Amino acid sequence: MYNDSDILVPLVNTSGDIKGYGEKIAVHISGELHLAFSVMLFRKRNGKLEFLLQQRARSKYHSGNAWSNTCCSHPLPDEDIMTAARRRLQEELGIAQKVRLSRLNHIIYRSELDNKMIEHEYDVIIAGQVDKLAVNLNPDEVSKVKWWSQQQIEEHLHTAPSTFTVWFQQVYEQVIASIYTSGSNTIPLNT
Repeated sequence: MYNDSDILVPLVNTSGDIKGYGEKIAVHISGELHLAFSVMLFRKRNGKLEFLLQQRARSKYHSGNAWSNTCCSHPLPDEDIMTAARRRLQEELGIAQKVRLSRLNHIIYRSELDNKMIEHEYDVIIAGQVDKLAVNLNPDEVSKVKWWSQQQIEEHLHTAPSTFTVWFQQVYEQVIASIYTSGSNTIPLNT
């Protein structure tokens, strides 16, 4: 694992091109646009979609205790997005099995958060369908995980949106759109 103050994150332009690197906490204080990814794992149970969400550890540098997509982070220097996504599935959730992932789209958002942090991300959305999954949570990263039905998520987004991180709804909507666009309640997996 890495100390947050030692991590460099890629600074990008609005096309996602890397223009340099900045120290993780400093970038989240200044609000510079930086590269990130959000992974959403899902499964079908009894003909309905369920999504694996994590509740961020209370001690996280921002958005502690909020529910979010399966995992999210930033690639390290010279690390491609898909490698970074697999690394963080292992580091945050202890997922050792190879999960087939697909890069979907991206969102750009800026939001002021707790602890005087600013998220300004070019966030690449990654999804993967799983059947069985073994997790071993890293308590420094994740308080708990839970499979949420599509109905539960949409009810909470409508009645209690602050349950989730500020980026969650956009990530969720991208994944849902990709699933239903494919016409088979699945996402074509490319890696």
